[in-house]
Amino acid sequence: MTDLEDRLTAVLYRVTCPDTIELGEYRLGITSESQESGPRKAFIEQHLLGCPYCSRELAQLDSFMAQVQSDLDYTPVERVKIWIARRVPDLTAGVGSSTPAFAFRGSDGEDDPGQSLVFEAGDAQLMIEIQDDVEGAGRKSLVGLIIGIDPEGLSAQLWLDGQPVATANIDDLGNFTFSNLGSGHHELILSGPDVEIHVQKLLT
Repeated sequence: MTDLEDRLTAVLYRVTCPDTIELGEYRLGITSESQESGPRKAFIEQHLLGCPYCSRELAQLDSFMAQVQSDLDYTPVERVKIWIARRVPDLTAGVGSSTPAFAFRGSDGEDDPGQSLVFEAGDAQLMIEIQDDVEGAGRKSLVGLIIGIDPEGLSAQLWLDGQPVATANIDDLGNFTFSNLGSGHHELILSGPDVEIHVQKLLT
């Protein structure tokens, strides 16, 4: 008798239980309806009240879904668009101008220190002008203008040799300035809630 009961238990084990796919559909809220047994969702809910096996399986499924969801969710950093600025050649530059104190990496060194440098980055255009700083001998000032994107929430930061050295606010029209700049490899980063613009290797 015991052997027969064991065999019947093996055959009938969880015979009324919904399968894993159906439990997953139930958890996702897409359970199908059955004409024979009535609303399938109500059946599963009632079944879970008295079936420790399905309750445990659903808990395991919830745990797995939580782990997968955390992997798929984007962090705020991942949602930020990062644009690397590209120098737009100045076709109006004259011949024989002096070597600049600042120049963009890859330039030919023929730019006027007071000449505006133009960059493109995604939807934005950036104009930068390097001038002698009137308040510091041998120092430079940087005047910038960003257009093409809403400047609200943007800030400008200068990095020197891998370290942030100065921060400037960007006004409602997209203007910003830095002063009292010395020598070194500068990088300009404009950052906001959903975008970063990098102007790499401004040289002094």
